[in-house]
Amino acid sequence: MLYKADTERGKLWARLLAQKAPEIPFRLWPDLGDPATVRYLVAWQPPVDVMQRCPISK
Repeated sequence: MLYKADTERGKLWARLLAQKAPEIPFRLWPDLGDPATVRYLVAWQPPVDVMQRCPISK
């Protein structure tokens, strides 16, 4: 999961996912890691080229 919105809320998401769904890797924008591993995008304003940068699986 790649989160691109409020950083403080992102930290809350990170804690909750670590507790409730530890199998889902979580990253805060701009830390993409390996873009090929991004399956979910949570964004208030997604980057224009997000689909090119992260080939999110369907």
